[in-house]
Amino acid sequence: MTHDANSKAQTGCRPDPTAGKRVSFGGLKDKISYSDKDFEDIDPDIQEMFYGRQDDDDRP
Repeated sequence: MTHDANSKAQTGCRPDPTAGKRVSFGGLKDKISYSDKDFEDIDPDIQEMFYGRQDDDDRP
């Protein structure tokens, strides 16, 4: 491992796991919107994830 002029660890192509991550809050503000109505119905993808496909013959 080498150090550059700023004394940051250089590990080649792999990122340094000890380096801090920059966190940004509100980056998608005003870019994503939803309505409460979007969450009223059962999501078929979530149902399938927990209970399997509706057309499976081995379902109880």
